[in-house]
Amino acid sequence: MSERISKALRTVPTQKTIKLYLKVTKDKYELPLAVAESPRELAMMCGTTANCVMSAISHHHKGWLKIEIGEEYEQSNSVE
Repeated sequence: MSERISKALRTVPTQKTIKLYLKVTKDKYELPLAVAESPRELAMMCGTTANCVMSAISHHHKGWLKIEIGEEYEQSNSVE
């Protein structure tokens, strides 16, 4: 393995991230209406298809969000 590739592999973050898919209000507050761990689950909650959810998220339509929460967030907010 070349030195460049091995260096790149060492710098790849090994953090576990959690992806959440949200249906939110279309105003400036973006309050959550539904939260799910998959597009399919959110689609079932909202009465639409998973493809519709993913399309709305990828085209940045108001009211649809995908967020990723990293492991460092979970650790810093844990209660001991």
